[in-house]
Amino acid sequence: MHQLVPRNRSYRRRTHRFRPESYSLTFSGSLEPVLRIRPGDSVEATSIDSSGFDEAGVDTGFRYNALTGPFHVEGAMPGDVLAVRLDRIRLNRPEGLAYSGISERAYTPAEYARSLERARLYHWKLDLGSLTATTTLSERLKRVRLPLRPFLGCIGVAPSNGESVSALYAGPFGGNIDYNRLVEGTTLYFPVSVEGAHFYFGDGHATQGDGESSGGAIETSMAVRFSVEIIPGLALPGFRAESREFYMAAGVGQPLDEAYQRATANMVDWLTTVFGFDRHEAYVLIGVNGRIDVANTVNGRGNTVVCKLDRRFLDALSRGLPASKTHAGSRRSR
Repeated sequence: MHQLVPRNRSYRRRTHRFRPESYSLTFSGSLEPVLRIRPGDSVEATSIDSSGFDEAGVDTGFRYNALTGPFHVEGAMPGDVLAVRLDRIRLNRPEGLAYSGISERAYTPAEYARSLERARLYHWKLDLGSLTATTTLSERLKRVRLPLRPFLGCIGVAPSNGESVSALYAGPFGGNIDYNRLVEGTTLYFPVSVEGAHFYFGDGHATQGDGESSGGAIETSMAVRFSVEIIPGLALPGFRAESREFYMAAGVGQPLDEAYQRATANMVDWLTTVFGFDRHEAYVLIGVNGRIDVANTVNGRGNTVVCKLDRRFLDALSRGLPASKTHAGSRRSR
């Protein structure tokens, strides 16, 4: 529901195949791009898991959610929005690593203390054909065949004000989001703060519960295909996403209610500047149809909360608005 910059018709879209040889530990605009691409291009690339193991199970030596990137998108300028469509997110190895403990931010102190007695790393066997997982952690859990829903825990662009932010953290630029709805087919929108946007991704998750209450997911490497476009001159208060089911606006903050407030404010901004509703209509729509997801509570510098609206509901309403309003605020072109 965003208007993309008109593309040079003489330019033929390209698909780039990129094999990373090194990784980044930060979201930053100061790093040399690993690849330069143009709007409309697609990239096929891989990521290592959060502990640094690749698709062959080889330890690359990188840790802490090491990222693939940055990808420089030609024509993206501060004040624009980078649209990234996740065309394909696929598991590329038959094993994932998880933690049997819990996060101290997701449980009471007493429960957290009890969890430490038996907490350890353990393995899941991933069936790439049926997209299910099994584990031998305990006799009861051997009977579990867990459905998988692969997604990227870390995804985003360079932050504002020249900052370099650890891949362990999140912000309006994206980052360590750990939102399990950002699956294959989703399009994400990031505010551009540096020339070229500098897009990164990593921290593949085979599946994860809401809030990442164990402090991690089933961590694994990933094969990814993404494509990029530019939305010119549209200021965003935070990153957004849309899928076949929902429009999603995120907020990052500490404590949790601050993240909640930023997520709803982001959705109000979207409804008013792009869809054309007034502010009071936006409050009503969020009140009667909004859903709130807690994406991540384990990030020490901020929780991630997402406010989402049903796409069919909102599309049906917006079809009754004048066409000039549905893309308000996204009219500049270059």
